[in-house]
Amino acid sequence: ERDMPFEDKLAMIKEAIHNKACLEITYLKASDEKSRRLLKPRRVGDMSYQDKQFVGLEAFCLQRKEDRVFRVDRILEMKIAKE
Repeated sequence: ERDMPFEDKLAMIKEAIHNKACLEITYLKASDEKSRRLLKPRRVGDMSYQDKQFVGLEAFCLQRKEDRVFRVDRILEMKIAKE
């Protein structure tokens, strides 16, 4: 939050979706482990998991080769990937 405010993250995600660009993120997993991912974002917005509401990023993970959901508030760093 200190390095990249929530609104800035949302704006960058929406820009990547609009431009069909990939995102490189550093994500803080629930186990407090950091994970680097290369994503093709599909949509961002309100989501829920086990009755918990959160703002999520639905994206295709290029490492795992599957659709995944990431909590925007757990994204530590993010940049538009160079093609």
